[in-house]
Amino acid sequence: MPMPNSKAIAARPSGNRRKTKAAAGPRARATADTVFERIVDAIRAHRLTPGTRLVEERLGAHFGVSRTIVRHGIVRLAQAGLVDMLPNRGARIAWPDAARTREVFDARLLIETELAARAARASDGAAVARLRAHLRLEDAARAKGERLELVRLTGVFHAIVAELAGNVTLARTLAEYETVTCLAILAHARGGDSGCPPHEHADIVAAIEARDAKRASSLMRAHLAHVLEGLDLTGAPEGLEAALALPVVPTNRRRQTRSSR
Repeated sequence: MPMPNSKAIAARPSGNRRKTKAAAGPRARATADTVFERIVDAIRAHRLTPGTRLVEERLGAHFGVSRTIVRHGIVRLAQAGLVDMLPNRGARIAWPDAARTREVFDARLLIETELAARAARASDGAAVARLRAHLRLEDAARAKGERLELVRLTGVFHAIVAELAGNVTLARTLAEYETVTCLAILAHARGGDSGCPPHEHADIVAAIEARDAKRASSLMRAHLAHVLEGLDLTGAPEGLEAALALPVVPTNRRRQTRSSR
């Protein structure tokens, strides 16, 4: 799921129009859903960070679609709480504040502890084999130092557990929270921590394999608590302008500026 990094979206030169048009050919079938899904993928892989400006013209050139289609995709992102729409400043990837981050983790604790228990009760050989295969992918990415791939895989792990639990509605809800969690980790992680502590996924899989619903639920609760503890929410910026490192213009200064025009 290749996606340009945040700097590329904000600053890449438009280039030759003929080349842009030619490159758009193979992507002509892209839709607003495509824009939405690809940006969500980039957020989950930590390739798009909080505060990144989404430039409609650049995204339209990348996907080979009109700005109208891009705008529809961005509106969907805003409705999902993943993008902040700023008057006269365009759209930016959302910056979850401390309150929003805690709310998301509260919701995940309620949902995922039950999903882990259900996955354990429904466990069979195929489910365990799938989880074990995924753990091997995580281990390989960790051993190679592929941080972005590991981040993506740790999110996929939670999605697999949710799928094995057998509740499609809860799995979809969790997917939304997982994306906001990625933004919260990028905004508040201490020392570049990527979220999931090592070995905890393996412990959860062992409990699921043993069909121990109570232990699987308890381990998932502890795991999510550890991820939250790894975030520094005490010094979170207050207000959108502070979060995006934008200058705050005093009210009286704004009035002076207007009157001087």
